[in-house]
Amino acid sequence: MKMAIKVALFVLVSLHAPVCSYSQEFTISADKDNLFYKGIPNPISIACFKHPCKDMVLTTDNGTPQRSPYDSCSYTLMPDRLGDITLQLKLKNGKLIGIRRFWVIKIPEPVAELSGKNTGDIRAPVLRAQIGVVAELKGFDFDAPFYVQSFSIIILRSNNTSLTMYNKGAVFTDETKGVLNKVRAGDKFIVASIKAKGPDGALRSLAPIELNVVE
Repeated sequence: MKMAIKVALFVLVSLHAPVCSYSQEFTISADKDNLFYKGIPNPISIACFKHPCKDMVLTTDNGTPQRSPYDSCSYTLMPDRLGDITLQLKLKNGKLIGIRRFWVIKIPEPVAELSGKNTGDIRAPVLRAQIGVVAELKGFDFDAPFYVQSFSIIILRSNNTSLTMYNKGAVFTDETKGVLNKVRAGDKFIVASIKAKGPDGALRSLAPIELNVVE
């Protein structure tokens, strides 16, 4: 009777125990920064000492992993939400290999620029030749474009507000171009209330552009 109980317990534990019991025997790695970013495809690599990648599957509680058609050890994942994320590596029969936990964060804030500048001096003819405002991510390894949705133009002359103009979209409207044609040396040109949307779908409020107009 005791022997039968021991055998039954051994079978039960064997069915539910991870098949790679040591951390060095399996890998679930976020290939960039050891973090995940919401709204973009994050690359993931998997490996297990005892099993080829084609015999394993990756699952998670935050998004749907997509296996690469060219490399069975590579996945991409677009998390659905910010916060913690648990990744499970399993055999195709459902047997658990191992678990890794990571953190999902927002894509960093982009920097709004005009003629490649956010601050400093700009010549009046150069300013008049611009076609719009862009939002650039600095030092970010992923392809995560941001698109400016709207902004306001403010021109300060002798420290007083001379002109203001709301602009919808990233490209200067005809009305905004008319304002640009009125700038002159000594003015302070400000692009404020800048709204931009990235691949995560969130509308961001960006820091203003402040330029000193020179000859």
